[in-house]
Amino acid sequence: MRMARHLVLFVALFVAIAAAWPGSAAAQGKDPYEETKDKTDTPKTEAAPVAATEATPEAKAEVPAEKKAEPAPAPAEEEKDTDTGAAPAPTPAPEAAPAVEAKEEVVEPVPTPAPATAPEKKIVQGTWTKKLVFATDDGLFSFQPTGFVQPMYLLHIAPDATDELAGSGFLLKRARFGFKAGLFKLAQISLDADFKDGTAALVDYYLDLDPFNGLVVLRVGRFREWFCRQVLMGSTRLQMVDNAQAWAGLMGLGNGRDLGAAVHGMIVDTIEYGVGIWNGEKTYTLDSDAVVGDQDVPANIDYEMGGRLVIHPLSAAGVGAALPVGEEPDLDGAEKPKLAVGGALLYNKRHDRVVALPTNGDTLYYDNQLKGGVELGFQWMGASLLAEFFALKTWVQSDADAAIKDAVPDLTGMGAYGQLGYFVLPHQLEAAARFDFVDKDVDIQGAFIYPAFGLNYYFFGHNLKAQLMYRMNRALDPVKKSPDDVPTTHDVFLMLQGSI
Repeated sequence: MRMARHLVLFVALFVAIAAAWPGSAAAQGKDPYEETKDKTDTPKTEAAPVAATEATPEAKAEVPAEKKAEPAPAPAEEEKDTDTGAAPAPTPAPEAAPAVEAKEEVVEPVPTPAPATAPEKKIVQGTWTKKLVFATDDGLFSFQPTGFVQPMYLLHIAPDATDELAGSGFLLKRARFGFKAGLFKLAQISLDADFKDGTAALVDYYLDLDPFNGLVVLRVGRFREWFCRQVLMGSTRLQMVDNAQAWAGLMGLGNGRDLGAAVHGMIVDTIEYGVGIWNGEKTYTLDSDAVVGDQDVPANIDYEMGGRLVIHPLSAAGVGAALPVGEEPDLDGAEKPKLAVGGALLYNKRHDRVVALPTNGDTLYYDNQLKGGVELGFQWMGASLLAEFFALKTWVQSDADAAIKDAVPDLTGMGAYGQLGYFVLPHQLEAAARFDFVDKDVDIQGAFIYPAFGLNYYFFGHNLKAQLMYRMNRALDPVKKSPDDVPTTHDVFLMLQGSI
């Protein structure tokens, strides 16, 4: 009954969030993609020109070139002598001073210094098209802050356990912040840090040099290896809350990142490639003081190398478009079908393996690891398909001691998953399903299956969405009398995502 109540609560909470989210495009009856369209698409109405009004003759003020001389006042009447009645004698005029010839003074003009040329100022503008980008008007420099948070509630149900809900609770799946900076239309710096554990831990940090407009790009730093389409997809653009166990539980990719250098690119929207070399042991230092068990691990002396090749046949045939790694759902509703088919191969020689031998205790040994995978991706009109198959082979090096070879047999594992998605409401409500299979060692009977179902509601694309997912975790073992003898557990995830 507790499990049923929790499931009903999950579904009700998800529906309530999707239907009544204040300010969401769905609650207002709007298409969220209308909000992200560039406002410059709307034609602007130009104001009618205003005709200049000619001034009236009365309003025109004539400004004289120089001020007119006013007429001299009339001469005053001569005063008469009151005693004699005769007019007084005129006063003699003073003698005029001798005229002095005026000399015109010549002033040499002072040359005006030329004004200093001011440095050209770059205008920085901010734009929003699903991402916030600041860039100069000439495009030589750009800055894009990136980040997202994924708070989640996990309901873990173990029917055979003493407490069937042990392990349930709230958690922060991921919390990332970083940036991408473009330089001179030639290079891009990317940095991404994770804060989910309360401290900053760098996840990605690399430099891309792109002198040929995406045809050949050199990448150096810590980044995802060219293997597994879902790993390359990124954490914010997945259809399901959790990754497929076919690679997460088998391939030992960790978070899929390592230090190295690689070349990648796309050729005429038809051939997508990537080839690189990495440290291999997922170590991010050249120090040789690492310890596994009670054994000192030597410094990295060999590397992991490999690559990935993908063909986009519909684009090559002119009947569709390319489907590079971008996002799992067909959120935009592709008008042309998109198809990608490819494969990847990685080889690694590892030097940090330790086995406990009866005679020597913990013993360090080296082994080889080969990973292979094939992939298929398809999108069209809101529907999407993603499928991958993986194979893993490890074996001890030929010069190892016989005791190590006996204690560490060769291992062959495989895994596969298929995933479907469809938008019931375009750009907003999506239903998804996945079947996941893992066999970590084909020589030992037993495998795991992980069927899963999900609902995704996109308030504003991947920038703001809610995801609900159910997954069964079932172990298969033909040796036992019944599959019921192996515990089966269930996980229900409810996650909100906000990203920039």
